Amino acid sequence: MDEIKQENIVRIYDKKLLERLNKMYGETKGILYTSKNNFLNDILQVGIQTFEKQEKDNWAIQHEKQTLLDAIHATRSE
Repeated sequence: MDEIKQENIVRIYDKKLLERLNKMYGETKGILYTSKNNFLNDILQVGIQTFEKQEKDNWAIQHEKQTLLDAIHATRSE
């Protein structure tokens, strides 16, 4: 069952985050964005892409470390 719905309303209690969002929106309002909704959708989209890339990079780094450790152990045992 999906918990996040199209009609969700997000409340932002983090004051610093709210200030940053307001500043960013104020700088792009009317230039890039015609509505707060479009702005927040783009922010979420970029955040999700960044999160997915970070997860992929972390997976690659963890597996790369294991590959290097395996290679070191193989070299030592020869």
